[in-house]
Amino acid sequence: MKRPNLSLPRLFFILSAFLLAGCGQATSSTAHTLPGTLPVDIQLKEFYMDKGGEEVFGPAIAEVTVEDYLRCQLMANARICANTNLNGASRFSLSPLGSQLGIPLNKEVDNSAIFPDFIPLIEQLGVENAGRPLDKPRYNYAEGRIEQYFARVGFYINLHNPASPVQLLPYGATACGSACTYVPPVSFKPILDLYPSSFTSALQSLGGEAFSGIPLTPVYTAADGNLEQVFTNIAVYASPDTPENVQLRPVPSIVGVQPGVMTTQQYDITDNMVFVQVEGGLGYHVPIPLDNYISMHGGLAVSGYPVNEISLVPDSSVYRQCFQAYCLDYDPNAREAYKTLPAALGRQYLEAVKPVIPGGIVQPEEVLLGTSVKFPRLSIKEIQVISILLEQRYSAQPVPGIQAELVVRNPDGSLVFEGNLPATDENGRASISLEPMGDKQNGDLLFYQVCLQQETAAPVCSNGSFLIWD
Repeated sequence: MKRPNLSLPRLFFILSAFLLAGCGQATSSTAHTLPGTLPVDIQLKEFYMDKGGEEVFGPAIAEVTVEDYLRCQLMANARICANTNLNGASRFSLSPLGSQLGIPLNKEVDNSAIFPDFIPLIEQLGVENAGRPLDKPRYNYAEGRIEQYFARVGFYINLHNPASPVQLLPYGATACGSACTYVPPVSFKPILDLYPSSFTSALQSLGGEAFSGIPLTPVYTAADGNLEQVFTNIAVYASPDTPENVQLRPVPSIVGVQPGVMTTQQYDITDNMVFVQVEGGLGYHVPIPLDNYISMHGGLAVSGYPVNEISLVPDSSVYRQCFQAYCLDYDPNAREAYKTLPAALGRQYLEAVKPVIPGGIVQPEEVLLGTSVKFPRLSIKEIQVISILLEQRYSAQPVPGIQAELVVRNPDGSLVFEGNLPATDENGRASISLEPMGDKQNGDLLFYQVCLQQETAAPVCSNGSFLIWD
């Protein structure tokens, strides 16, 4: 099916042309006028403004803290500190919030894995202020962006808006959690490799994570006896006897995609279309960009035949065409390299099939995990109590019998406490007490993170912080 990389077919171009008009962006407000924000500390403002100001770091969202010689303030996207014992630019630094957020270091990743589009902003901040990359670039299909996590800041680029610049992920707001009232303009949960996949090597030849998305489940035994694993975009299976022979489930038909009416060929390569015959001279037209994508990802042997003509997804600017194994989305407004991408149908597949997975699996979109502390400002003589409430998202019914892990860290990422909460009770509640922190100093800010221990399709965590204050 390989064809020259030509422009969109005339018919397809006409259909999509009206979508190409850009929309203006509103200018941001002054930082301290936004709800939940504060003025940037005068001693930190030099670094803040020099590296890009609110446009890069977001607004200040917490009071200044002083820890020994470090004067720090939490911004929406980072935590800026100044060493009061030093002079000049070297006195400034960013705290390693990546580890505070529970993002593990992938030891196989080095600077060669940095996503090229992020390099200019890294150089603007300074390599030492970004820290080392913690993981490879991740495709966040749910948010329509590419992300990469570093020790001190995280970067993302919007796939659907070529005009949008590279920006920082809201590390600071995420780490602060419910202790801060500021709501960042973008949501963020680190994409982590929760489930090792025995299918990784087989999928690598098809494009790896960029094609499949991340695993949503561990490998499990499906109802037909095959080994199966569900990813963001596809579901794969293989016989237990030959796990290397991976095949794709017919996800579109399983999630309810109805076949379209087949037609005779009406357009050809001169219209920037190819025609794929399915049966008796009838078939479907496939735009060249989609045809090229299929050719680079295993061809029809992997995608299967088309099952409909390309059409506009309701209430969106994206076009979709489905094939037997997966669907492709075409966004005429997206960056050139990301105009054609697989549709994220994995969660719909899980909802339709409802597989039996040993140990169970909590769907993150189905629950709400809330956390609270007894003392937002804690004396070194007091016992801190951290509590959680786990509820079903839409019914607000409690979820009992689920355990969670608590991690408390200093701003530099060093560990203060790690332990398990008891299972949630019949009201969906659980709590844990921390011994008095006599070794802490007045003004110390501590961050905590609570994550469910049960296997989930994505991390279910809640973050917060409290201040040592006598």
